[in-house]
Amino acid sequence: MRLNTSLLIALFAVDLCKALTIPSRPVSFVAHQQAPFSSQVLFASRSNDDEIVDKELTAREARINAPLSAIATALSLYPNNAFAYEAEEKAKAREANRAKIRAARSGVPPPTPVAAAPPTPPPAPSPVIQLPTKFDLTAKRYFPGAMKSSGVTSTVSSVLKKRGYQPSSTLLGSSLCSDEINYKPEALVNQMQKKLSNGELGGVFNMGGLGGIPFAGTTGFSAFVSHCPGNGKIVFLYGPHVGISEDGVVGKVKRIGVEKESTSCGAAVGALKAIELQYQAKPKTNQTMVDAPVPKGFDFQQDFIVDNLRTKLGDLATLEAQGGDQTLAFTTSKVYSIIQEVVLAEIRKKTKDPTFWSKVTEVAIVGGIVINRDPNAGEDYFQPLSFKGFDKDKEFDLYGEGFGADISIPDGLAIRMRETNMKIN
Repeated sequence: MRLNTSLLIALFAVDLCKALTIPSRPVSFVAHQQAPFSSQVLFASRSNDDEIVDKELTAREARINAPLSAIATALSLYPNNAFAYEAEEKAKAREANRAKIRAARSGVPPPTPVAAAPPTPPPAPSPVIQLPTKFDLTAKRYFPGAMKSSGVTSTVSSVLKKRGYQPSSTLLGSSLCSDEINYKPEALVNQMQKKLSNGELGGVFNMGGLGGIPFAGTTGFSAFVSHCPGNGKIVFLYGPHVGISEDGVVGKVKRIGVEKESTSCGAAVGALKAIELQYQAKPKTNQTMVDAPVPKGFDFQQDFIVDNLRTKLGDLATLEAQGGDQTLAFTTSKVYSIIQEVVLAEIRKKTKDPTFWSKVTEVAIVGGIVINRDPNAGEDYFQPLSFKGFDKDKEFDLYGEGFGADISIPDGLAIRMRETNMKIN
């Protein structure tokens, strides 16, 4: 019963407050329209309007808030007091309306709510430092100028395109070891074919056999250059290869589908072992193997490598004392010397023939050592050692333009050779 009485009282009070409410009157605006206009009157009128509005709002609030406050206090004893909540919300709305009226009178817009500052982003992660792998360290030690195959391809292509080499009129040949590891899809020779020659219709004239030596010989060179397009150019890539495992071992590499590592290059490693066996069988007074007999048979390519490599290795006792990695790196550089001699002899002989230039305008040769990597370890590397050009008037060097200064491996052997004759140290 007490609650019902209180509710009736509250409803009566609300109706009474509404009846007592005096609406705002635009008195000041009417007065302004009727009175003469001037800046002084305007400012004075605005000041009076503010006072009038303040007085009206104050009296109006007093008439409304007094009974509502008493009712809200009385009803606050009961749970879920809807009337007290409604009175509080109306008070907030009146205060907001009052602020809008004052802002309109003064010409100053109401303050814009300040947006919350965006959250501070988390600090950027520290850059990941890629430490060199064992492969990187070994390659840098024994082949300090080695580059990825893609980098070599881009460098050679950039230099030659400036000289007018176009895929439609360029013939590409190579003398690389016949090992399948040198002909993977991302191999250097395949990248150069796509970049320098007609990658879709053209091919590569391969003259290489075991070890990368151009066993196609003089007949092969003659056939190769005769395939050049009219007024075309020739590019010839050559060199031996050597594996470096991901553990950093020279002469070892994994192959697809084979669990254990195998040798690379097998021909060079086999030739070195054959020469070591011959050395062990000779009297210790003579440590060189120049005159040691080599068994002959249907293995003329390997026999050729053994015969020619034996004269270049020198004192095997000193060589073996250097350790396996350096011994194989040194041996590979000597195989390169053998290939370089044959290639330069054939190219120089051809380019000195005036009839050669009837259809060929320029020849470029790129020599070096292919460095094989394990499958899925990344593309192979290539140690560039020679980059030369030939035209009907001269032989010229392109190495500096493409690869920079000369290089040498740590033991002092100059593997970047600029010889102008057949003598190679």
